[in-house]
Amino acid sequence: MRVGFLGLGTMGQHMARNVLGAGHELTVWNRTGARATPLVSAGARQADTPCEAARDADVVCLSLSTPDVVRSVILGDHGALQGAPAGAVIVDFSTIDPTTSRALAAACHQRGVQFLDAPVSGGPEGAAAGTLTIMVGGGADAFATAGPVLDIVGGKVLHVGPAGAGLSIKLINQMLVGTNLAAVLEAFVMAKRAGIDLQTMFDVLSTSAGSSVMLTRNMPDFLMKNHFEPGFALKLLVKDLNLVLEMGKELDASLFTAAVATQIFRNGMAAGLGDKDMSAAVIPLDGVSRE
Repeated sequence: MRVGFLGLGTMGQHMARNVLGAGHELTVWNRTGARATPLVSAGARQADTPCEAARDADVVCLSLSTPDVVRSVILGDHGALQGAPAGAVIVDFSTIDPTTSRALAAACHQRGVQFLDAPVSGGPEGAAAGTLTIMVGGGADAFATAGPVLDIVGGKVLHVGPAGAGLSIKLINQMLVGTNLAAVLEAFVMAKRAGIDLQTMFDVLSTSAGSSVMLTRNMPDFLMKNHFEPGFALKLLVKDLNLVLEMGKELDASLFTAAVATQIFRNGMAAGLGDKDMSAAVIPLDGVSRE
């Protein structure tokens, strides 16, 4: 299968490498071209534009940062849609808003190209291991065509509904990530100020009803070690939570806890911590050292 991969950041680099390792013919593009070098050394071809990367591809994958970037890479000058042949499937692994994604799906349909929103969960570790959970929205035929690629990058691949459905579920997931993490950060600060031994507290909470993925992910490896080099950058969580709040407005859904949690993480951004791990939002809550 001929695959184009656009966007070689932390997630995209791993996913593209797994596609190449499975024996598919891979063409890659990244705005900063040097990020393609390791993949080119491993046998991929580097394209100068998204259009070139999509030309003659059966499946075109995207792993990009924001709705504006995704829109530009697909629809802009020398965009992927200009190069993708009729019948090809564009698979967007990015986390953007469902409204933009549905508009992109419609634009692709007009050109005879299929489109899937396929946001992922599992972080860089899951991307490297090929064990991501992938929530796929779009048509059944497109899902079947892209299946061989989806099965390479994901350990659990779910077709969850029509265009936009994957992103709707992903943003709901991110809402839970944000609200759970905000509570973990406040619990951590409270425990410190109460003089509780943090390891003891973690041992208790991690086997009690208050446990969560955010507790077990953040407390031992980030908060207790005062270590904030990113697994998942704070700026990306804030981007996702902003999309959550926009989605809530569109649906007239009350998101009280999500709004409060978002402010905690925005405060971390205002403190200059955007490139740190999302757990670094504890710093303005507690004044802990950034060293």
